[in-house]
Amino acid sequence: MERGIAVCGSGVVASITAHKVAGIRSTLIPESYSAHPEVEDDDMYLLCLGRRVGDYIMAWERIQIYLAAHPD
Repeated sequence: MERGIAVCGSGVVASITAHKVAGIRSTLIPESYSAHPEVEDDDMYLLCLGRRVGDYIMAWERIQIYLAAHPD
């Protein structure tokens, strides 16, 4: 399965918009811990991030964790 990343100001609108598309499993990840179990336990494959929430280092950390996780 392919995965993606959606970004908006807060990340909330990206997540809401993604859920309007049939079959999309996405979530807003507000902190690094959730990036891993969301993929492995909940089959999430669209990471939503907020550009105005946090900084680039935090976002990059979440992206790396998300990409390293393997869905079951």
